[in-house]
Amino acid sequence: METQFKEFLEKFRAEVEKTMKNEVASMGMIQRSIMQSFMPLYINLFTDAGKACLVIQKSFDVTIENPSNSPDVLVEGDFATLKELFASRDSNAFKKAEQEGKIKLSSFSFKGQQALNRIREYLSGR
Repeated sequence: METQFKEFLEKFRAEVEKTMKNEVASMGMIQRSIMQSFMPLYINLFTDAGKACLVIQKSFDVTIENPSNSPDVLVEGDFATLKELFASRDSNAFKKAEQEGKIKLSSFSFKGQQALNRIREYLSGR
């Protein structure tokens, strides 16, 4: 299962990086500077298959590291559910998974709260 977790992390990392860089490319200099002020951003992912941290750097490169002791966001849940949500981006499935406790998202900072909103949008297809 660890191999599947690593493969999932790499796909997730690549997609987050691509999305961030595309979004930032369309911004003006002031907006881009504001976004950079929120970086680095630490997103811990804890599942039954493994634990890791996605770090969004000031350059908007995304790296995979060991879990952070002070993350901005924590995504906890069942690995199968997280994979399914990532693949389907179904808002009803996301709401159901949260209600059933199969996935839990927490923020620990102002920038984490902003990121949490984006993660929710991303996983629910909005």
